[in-house]
Amino acid sequence: MTVVPISKMIVASGYEAAFLWFGIGQGVICVALALFLAAPGRGEVPEVAKVALARRQYTWSEMIRTPTFWIMYVMFVMMAAGGLMATAQIGPIAKDFNIAGTPVTLIGLTLPALTFALSIDRVLNGLTRPFFGWVSDHLGRENTMFIAFALEAVGIWAMSVWGNDPVMFVILTGLVFFAWGEIYSLFPANLRRQLRDQVRGDQCRAALHRERHGVAAGALRQCPDRMDRQLARRVHDRQRAQRDRSRAGAVRAEAPARRA
Repeated sequence: MTVVPISKMIVASGYEAAFLWFGIGQGVICVALALFLAAPGRGEVPEVAKVALARRQYTWSEMIRTPTFWIMYVMFVMMAAGGLMATAQIGPIAKDFNIAGTPVTLIGLTLPALTFALSIDRVLNGLTRPFFGWVSDHLGRENTMFIAFALEAVGIWAMSVWGNDPVMFVILTGLVFFAWGEIYSLFPANLRRQLRDQVRGDQCRAALHRERHGVAAGALRQCPDRMDRQLARRVHDRQRAQRDRSRAGAVRAEAPARRA
């Protein structure tokens, strides 16, 4: 909604005035809407199970010592850089293709190609965050990242090939921004889950270490979720295999002494 007014103000009064007045306007809107926010009361949201395993919290210094953090940090920087590059260069790209002022008609609207692209990009960049958050709840964070990153790559490549067509330019820039904006919802959630799973894994292993004879009820109580129970059983199977190998080695070692 603000792309066209901001563009006109920049032309008429300069970017300083646009930053000032639209910055004040956005600040007022944020403060006004914040007045309607409130913590949910009892019964307004589903009760979250209180699991002892989730109480462990990483400090920032502990987090940066985990390989998971750095892998996801590099991924985030690469994805963010690609999207910011598209944001900064969309105007020069449209001018290089000589389509910046070409009228484009889509969904009943007619606007210059560059203005249309800037407007639709902002909308799709906002819709992508709840959409891919919903997808990740069903397909998992990593699978959703794969889909979104692949769409981003295809969109940027396709824009380099077919971006000289005004209609395709608008559609493909929308795809690029739609596949980019999800990083702000997927990465924090995925990092939190990865660290939480690491804590759960550590505590499950500690519980199983105390259980000398397999996965007893005590260990399972400390691994209450389905994912934790699967991890507990995998650890138990690994421990049992190690015990079996140790016993087999001991039997082989005793056999010569018995024969003697």
